[in-house]
Amino acid sequence: MTSAWQGFKKIFRDIRYAALALGVALGSYFLLVVSPQYGIIGFFWSLPVGFARKLYFVYSIALGFLTGTGFLSVVYVLGVSALLGLNVAAFIYFYRTVHEGWSGTSIAPGLGGGFLAFLGAGCASCGTFIATYVLGLIGGQGLLLWLPLGGVEFAIVGIAGLLVSLYLICRRV
Repeated sequence: MTSAWQGFKKIFRDIRYAALALGVALGSYFLLVVSPQYGIIGFFWSLPVGFARKLYFVYSIALGFLTGTGFLSVVYVLGVSALLGLNVAAFIYFYRTVHEGWSGTSIAPGLGGGFLAFLGAGCASCGTFIATYVLGLIGGQGLLLWLPLGGVEFAIVGIAGLLVSLYLICRRV
């Protein structure tokens, strides 16, 4: 057992794990930001425009999120993306190097946190689009109205779960 900070430095000293964390973070950012715009992207991709312009359009949507939404939404999405990338890389390092005698309690908060973080994804204007969609499938959208923060609770619990998971994994390395 080491301190969490020593474990964090030990994991991400290896460039492979730092690159993996960056890749997962960028992928989750892309998923959180671009996937809600699938309708407009699908329409644009059906137009007779060059492939480079289509890619630039998707790139513009991904970067436009940083300036076109509220500060808290940007902080949330960047935080979740970064924490998810760090968690995935730390878990893979943990599994490859010191997984003998490990218990699922080290990663359970991260798995739950990752799920809740994506469930709580959204912005100030559209709300928690994933939670709204999932609850809409079972007729529970009114449940979000009863929550004091309107579904942002999923985001807060998700980020807390990702932080706890990262701490526990780094401490065990």
